[in-house]
Amino acid sequence: MGKRIALLTVVFIMIGLLPTAYAQDGNRLFSDDFSTYANVWETQDTPDYTADYDQDNLAFFMDIRTTEQEAWSTPRSSLDLTAYVIEVTTVIDTTSNANSMAGLLVNYVDEDNFYVFILRASGYYEVRLRLDGEWLDRPLVFGKAPQADSYRLSVQNQNGVFELALNGEPLVPFVNTELSGGKFGLYAQSGDGSMLVRFDDYLVRDLRPES
Repeated sequence: MGKRIALLTVVFIMIGLLPTAYAQDGNRLFSDDFSTYANVWETQDTPDYTADYDQDNLAFFMDIRTTEQEAWSTPRSSLDLTAYVIEVTTVIDTTSNANSMAGLLVNYVDEDNFYVFILRASGYYEVRLRLDGEWLDRPLVFGKAPQADSYRLSVQNQNGVFELALNGEPLVPFVNTELSGGKFGLYAQSGDGSMLVRFDDYLVRDLRPES
């Protein structure tokens, strides 16, 4: 409990020091429009869900057919990011259950430790942290997303100081230093029913100072 209280104190102090503009600088490390298989994203086809390339729409899709089912994918990349900007365009199909969610997977250390910046089909966004196999009781960030046909999700992280953007508009920043490094990818989870989501134009920029 003491650790959590101390962390919240740091959050409130640091947020007051954060810039209001979302940074768009940094060297491009990785990009994918999913028109080819060059980056070798992990694919799965199980009775519960499919995660694969959509060559008809030049995208990557996750089709989840069972309730409360997770799916994620990472590319074949050796990048271990500590300071970055990651972006992706996300479209959740209108047939998806209202509680379904999809978005960015960041600081993916292993299947028990990672952050997700997700949109819900119901029209809300949130950032969640899974730590040692358990989700934190509350989202790190939660809010109402503006209505749109598609969403450009952006996450910037420098030493645990996170800045978010949705369709180019900055969201509430936050501080969390539980996880560092790790892979990046895509994430989806169904709610009380099935869901379908497509991702496109994945981009990663490096924000580490040049040596």
